[in-house]
Amino acid sequence: MGLRERETQLAFLYGVGACLSLVTIICSAVPWSHWEEILDTCVSARCGCILYGTQTFRTFNGGDISVCYFATLASVPAFIIAIITAVYHGYRVCMFSKEETRTTARMRRRNGDIAVVTKHTKRVPENPGCICWTGLIILSLGICILLIISASYLTHGYYQTCGEYRRALSKDSQITGQMAATINGRLSCGAIFDFMDYLEPVTRPFQRKEYINYNRPHEERDFERGPFINTGLSLQAAIGSVWINCVVWTAIFINYGIIINKARGCCGGTS
Repeated sequence: MGLRERETQLAFLYGVGACLSLVTIICSAVPWSHWEEILDTCVSARCGCILYGTQTFRTFNGGDISVCYFATLASVPAFIIAIITAVYHGYRVCMFSKEETRTTARMRRRNGDIAVVTKHTKRVPENPGCICWTGLIILSLGICILLIISASYLTHGYYQTCGEYRRALSKDSQITGQMAATINGRLSCGAIFDFMDYLEPVTRPFQRKEYINYNRPHEERDFERGPFINTGLSLQAAIGSVWINCVVWTAIFINYGIIINKARGCCGGTS
C-alpha cells in the first residue's frame, strides 16, 4: 500500500473518529446535565454526576461532577484534531489524484520529419518528512490513551451506578422472593436505568449548600431535571462510541507507524 492509499485511509479514519467523538460528547453530556440538579444532594461537595452514583439512607446521590466533565470533555480534543487532520490528509489525497495540464513539444528529426510529443505529469505532493509524521504519531497515541481512560471511567461509572441503584431498588421497594431475584440477577442495566427515569423525583425541594455563595436569596428555586429521557440508552451509546473510537485511533496510530517504518531511516530516507 502506497503513501496515497495510506493517506486516503487516514482521512477516512479521522472522519469516522470525528463522528464518534461527537456522538460521545452529546450522549454523555445529555444524561449528566439532565440529572445534575436532582442527584446533587451532597452538602459539602458537587455530586451531580450520573456516573458512580451511591445510595444513602435517604436519597440516591450522584458521583463527583468532575468525573462527568472529564468523561465528556475528553472527546472534545479528539473531535477537533480529527477534523483538522481529516481535512489535511483529504487535501493531500486530492493533490495526488489531480493531473497537470499536458505539455506538447515538437521535435524535428534528422530526416526532416516533425514529431509531436505529449507529456502527462501528475501533481504529487512532497512527503512532509520525519518531523511531521513523528508529531502526528505522538499526537494520535496521546489521544488514544486519553480516550481509553475516558472510556474506562464511562464504563465503570455506568455499571457502578447501575449496581447501586439495583440494590436501592430492591431495598426501597421491599420486594422479596423471585421478584427480588429478578431485579438482582436478571434485569439489565438498561432496565435499571429505566426504573430510575420513572421512579426518581422530577423536582427536589431547594436546599442550601456549603459550596454555593447565595448572594440573591430571591433567586432560590427548587431543583428540576426536565422531561423524561432514556438515560440507559444514552449512556450505552456514549460507551459504545468511545470504545469504537479507541479502536479507530489505534488504527490511525498503526498507520502512522507503518508510514514512518517505510521512510527508511525516517529523517534521512524517502518514502
